[in-house]
Amino acid sequence: MSTPVDPAIAAKITLSSSNDKIAFNRRLYNLEMYVANNVNPIEEQILLLREQLLPHYDAIGNLRREAESLCIHAPENLSMDEDGTVVCSFCKQKFHV
Repeated sequence: MSTPVDPAIAAKITLSSSNDKIAFNRRLYNLEMYVANNVNPIEEQILLLREQLLPHYDAIGNLRREAESLCIHAPENLSMDEDGTVVCSFCKQKFHV
């Protein structure tokens, strides 16, 4: 956690006029308004779209688990480990030959 800077030290670092401070605050306000008006609405839309995707991800997961349980271990999915074990890349089942 940071501690506040001593006002005397801050005064030495911030050598700016009141006009500079006003201009900076205006730029900061413009930045905050830009984010609020342009970025935040898009982020909200993205969140709503992700929320709509959740049931589809669940369905895909269920279909994948069903397919894994019925896997036929097609030759293109089979590979051999370093220790000579054959592994199905789809269902991750291992076969010791």
